[in-house]
Amino acid sequence: MMENPSSIPPSISPPSNPVLNTGSTSIESAQTQQAGSLTDYFSKIEDVKRRLKTVRGFKVAAEEFIEMFPKYCNDITKRDFYGALTMINTRAGGNGFDPAVCKRVFDVALIHLPHFTAGFQKNIREWAERINDMVAKGTFVPQRRRARSNNGLLDEYRRSMFADMLLRSLLSDRFGGGWASSDSSDYSEDSDDSDGEDAPRVQHVEYPYAKFTDDPPILNGQKLGHSDFSFTRPLNFHISESLFKKVKENDSMRISLCCYTHNDESRCVESPEGISYSVNGIAVSLEDQYEIVNGLNITSLCKAGINVLVVTVDKCCCGFSFGVKTSIVTPFESVLQGAKLKTIDANEGLNRVKQSFVSDGEISESCRDISIRDPLSQMRITIPAKGKDCTHVQCFDLESFLLVNRKHPKFKCPCCSKLTEYSNLVIDKFMEDVLSKLGDNEDIEEIQIQPSGEWKVVDPEEKAKKRKLIAQNEEQKAKKSKPEQVIDLT
Repeated sequence: MMENPSSIPPSISPPSNPVLNTGSTSIESAQTQQAGSLTDYFSKIEDVKRRLKTVRGFKVAAEEFIEMFPKYCNDITKRDFYGALTMINTRAGGNGFDPAVCKRVFDVALIHLPHFTAGFQKNIREWAERINDMVAKGTFVPQRRRARSNNGLLDEYRRSMFADMLLRSLLSDRFGGGWASSDSSDYSEDSDDSDGEDAPRVQHVEYPYAKFTDDPPILNGQKLGHSDFSFTRPLNFHISESLFKKVKENDSMRISLCCYTHNDESRCVESPEGISYSVNGIAVSLEDQYEIVNGLNITSLCKAGINVLVVTVDKCCCGFSFGVKTSIVTPFESVLQGAKLKTIDANEGLNRVKQSFVSDGEISESCRDISIRDPLSQMRITIPAKGKDCTHVQCFDLESFLLVNRKHPKFKCPCCSKLTEYSNLVIDKFMEDVLSKLGDNEDIEEIQIQPSGEWKVVDPEEKAKKRKLIAQNEEQKAKKSKPEQVIDLT
């Protein structure tokens, strides 16, 4: 029995349907109706994703997004839906982004989970669990939008939590875990080191937040050996009265618990899974510990004289060793202010824009759309930065970049993936002037820039219309390329 064409879900593009040679009966009208629904979808999802990025439009857009799931979510549109879920996960609990609204979205997303690939499903479940936990514990309280301070800095609490949200999203999706110290593509699996398979190889990059002091180690790296069973290992270390006094009198100096790998004690790595620590009988918190490269801060747990570090292992960590050192920490504000001092002036920025359009001595494009949203956080760029060796016009937000690299210091440009260490960061004064002229209008997402350096605001509605037109043209081409099948019902 043939299916009634009107029962085909409007969100699903049908295969090439045969034309029924019955004189007056045809399903071409059904195809036309479906094509219209699909192009309507493109304009709707673009509009919803645009408003999800703003505090003002977030709640209404989230509710509209929920309504779109049963009608439009399928194997074809899954990437658009996943992108919107990524935005919501990144913003959940932020200033003005109510986690209860985010929870409702993910509750619906879990119902439609089969439409997504296994990797997408895993991330969506993790995000849903995190947001559910956030709502249950009241970790975040929705607040009214706060006026931007003169120096553009977030307070320490909101900064650390914002960085955590960024990292959860980035590590699971955009970079495929490439920023995590234990899974990075910069690590080699064919090492001839015999310390175990779990130990990653670390690529050393400049780390501006902390550095070890010149004092000798308090406890040299201690290997725990291989074991297939859980065990606990006590490690004693001694802090002299003079060193303890020195640490207490210097607010920037810390006693750090360090995890090393591959016999390299010049830099720490993140603690492997299944390990916990205590110092003098008090558990070491692994939460909000950002200076991973220079160890976990255990200053408040230590005392002058003999101290006892207890390492509890639930999973073999024979490729790692553990020690204690002193380190000097640079506050985030100082790191941020230091990066702001390095700039390229507006004229040089303009020349870079002009040069980016030139290929083989000729202008290769008539114009180009540039996003004014940070590629990491998808929030409005406030401090436009790039690497001094980067040739692209697109900038990223300096504060977001430094936040992400605080815990997992890869320091790669999110626009071109070039190594962009702290000393190579520059502020683009040309783009800074552009942003200042745009003001605080959150509806603006892109500018269109010409080879001369002149620019104008991109109208999101016009861009959505163009995308809709392109989609219609593609559908027409697809129809023409498929020969019609005629079925003789006589």
